[in-house]
Amino acid sequence: MCAVAGSFFLGFVSGLASDSNALALVGAGLALAGAVLAALDQVFQWDKQAEAHASASGRMLRLVTATALLRAQSSDPTFDDESLAEALERLAGEYHDVQEDADRFYRTSSGDYRKARQGISDGEDSLTPEERAL
Repeated sequence: MCAVAGSFFLGFVSGLASDSNALALVGAGLALAGAVLAALDQVFQWDKQAEAHASASGRMLRLVTATALLRAQSSDPTFDDESLAEALERLAGEYHDVQEDADRFYRTSSGDYRKARQGISDGEDSLTPEERAL
């Protein structure tokens, strides 16, 4: 829609300028560039991918918060093992759902995955041995 409005406006302005073919060519070029960019956006659906990524990251943040809360609750002596097991099962299911939804829209390339695995193997992670034990 913006490309159509912009090309109409530039066509109108170029009609007002009596001898300017350059302005008409600029208008045509901008309209063509707008149409190409709009087509690319339709093909790659960047807006939907960004929306899905934001949704998945928000859901993951809620899981992190729920996990921290569960960890604090589990240190309470009145919190029984059955409640802990139920909560962990629920969190695992929610995590699985988030991962499945995120995988539909965003995939890590195999080259990036190999680099990340190699970095972890080489000790590039910043976790202490105590943190890894958790």
